[in-house]
Amino acid sequence: MEPVRSLSQHEVIVMIVGVPKEVKDRESRVSTTPAGVHEYVAHGHTVLVETGAGVGSGFADSDYAEVGA
Repeated sequence: MEPVRSLSQHEVIVMIVGVPKEVKDRESRVSTTPAGVHEYVAHGHTVLVETGAGVGSGFADSDYAEVGA
C-alpha cells in the first residue's frame, strides 16, 4: 500500500459526482440541488444527474442541465 501524499499548491482533484433518483417509497428528497450542482461545476467537477432525480423536491431535469449537469 502506497503512503498518502499531500497535494501541492497547484494540484487539483477533479471528481465525477452522481446524483441518483431515490428508490424508497414516499421519499422525495434529492441529494444535491441545482445550486449544489452549480458549485461542483464551478470548481471543475463533472455532475451526472439521473433523470427525474429532483422531481420529488420540485427540481426539473432542465434545472440541473441549466447549471451544467
